[in-house]
Amino acid sequence: MNGSGPEKNGEPPRYRAAVPSTKLTPTQIQHFLAVARKAASAKSRDPEVIEEAANHAVSQLELSLDVVSTGNSERDGWVKVVARNHARRTGAKLHRELPMGRAGSRPPRMSDEAADERVALLIGELHVGAGSLGSLVADQIDFEMRWSLLSSETRALLHAKHVEGMSSKEMARDRGRGESAGTIDNKLSASRKAARIVFEDLLDQMQGDYGDEEDDSI
Repeated sequence: MNGSGPEKNGEPPRYRAAVPSTKLTPTQIQHFLAVARKAASAKSRDPEVIEEAANHAVSQLELSLDVVSTGNSERDGWVKVVARNHARRTGAKLHRELPMGRAGSRPPRMSDEAADERVALLIGELHVGAGSLGSLVADQIDFEMRWSLLSSETRALLHAKHVEGMSSKEMARDRGRGESAGTIDNKLSASRKAARIVFEDLLDQMQGDYGDEEDDSI
């Protein structure tokens, strides 16, 4: 599912979205929903916002199982972070201080491409050396805690790409698993999406949204 399909009628192959190789059991889903609801309730008192945030967090976990750490505490941490971020953003949108968002409004959500660029910058800065961005992260979030929520393969792929500057072809060769550059591209796409989700609040701050500065530690 990670490779590209055959060419048809002279059209270039299209990459297929990765499908998680495992699924959550009903018991696990209920557990993670409970964890997510509790986390979301720290950001909103609106039952609808809390429920939406909890469902969003668990659905994102299900879609990201192959790129999230397999540990129970790490998966709990994933849904906590995602639920809080979603409740914070949704609550801010629904409960403006004044009509039309003249106060308390937030900038529009970044495009995936723009967010990917900031994720790349974040990962590179944090692993190469502490600059101005490193100081921001040290003050605002526990980067290493968020980083640890991703699977070891996901971290390795993102590190190779954004810290070591390797191409997909180089990564495929060095991994020695018979993977194509296209397969690596697909895995990187899934890895970046997971990073966008887990670092959403920091990406908001990098865009200029500093409305929520309270401690978000797990």
